[in-house]
Amino acid sequence: MQAELGFTVRGTTDAALVLQQSIAVGAPANGLRWLWELKRQLHAPTEGMPARTPPDSPSSSSSDVVQENVVSLQSKAACQAMAALLLANIHAPDFKPAITLTDLKDSHSIFWLDGLSIMYYAAPDAATAWALAKALLVRDPEGHSNNLS
Repeated sequence: MQAELGFTVRGTTDAALVLQQSIAVGAPANGLRWLWELKRQLHAPTEGMPARTPPDSPSSSSSDVVQENVVSLQSKAACQAMAALLLANIHAPDFKPAITLTDLKDSHSIFWLDGLSIMYYAAPDAATAWALAKALLVRDPEGHSNNLS
């Protein structure tokens, strides 16, 4: 992998959901589905962050800043999560792995790839984060939902 990237990447993720078949053949990285990065402290200053309120909300304006449950996308933790996301998608491009950056309390940020773009969602609570994780896990390789329930 180092030769393809042109640089060395060190470190591990905290937890991963991997296909059992990939583990059985000794290639767990090829079966990555979901990663978790756990950090004790995630609430970062959000000055200059774009508004996260819906565009049709009466209180939304380009100067709005959400102060709760937001991880600065410039933070070290968010950059680490995005790097892990890119590497996971290099190893298992057919499964489109995603990653949750969380403190296991109030902050649950999910990152996934949509084409060449990194998508980001700061879930307001753990239940919403798990619902989005489920929706992303049941999508097919083109990104369409396979959820029959």
